[in-house]
Amino acid sequence: MNEVPALIRQCVASCDECAEECNNCAEDCKEKPGMESCVRLCNECADACDQCADACESESSGRMQSIEACIMACENCAGECEKHDNVSCKNCAEKCRSCAEQCRKVAA
Repeated sequence: MNEVPALIRQCVASCDECAEECNNCAEDCKEKPGMESCVRLCNECADACDQCADACESESSGRMQSIEACIMACENCAGECEKHDNVSCKNCAEKCRSCAEQCRKVAA
């Protein structure tokens, strides 16, 4: 029984880290030409991660929906950031993949 709360705590922590990295990436990329999709997907992912963390912490009835939305946003963001050869995008993609993995553990 203690495993579920631990998984949820790990998911929340991963969502918080991912949201922070996505915000950093969006900030770094917002003035760069051709990075509009990166910025948009980073912002969407940060929002989804924040919502997922909130839903998990509050044991919301919409928790699973928030987790699924977070996984999708993380995958989309990682897919875009992996196309770019800069440190902020590489770091963001890594955090997004890790967050999606943690969310899948809770959803399982």
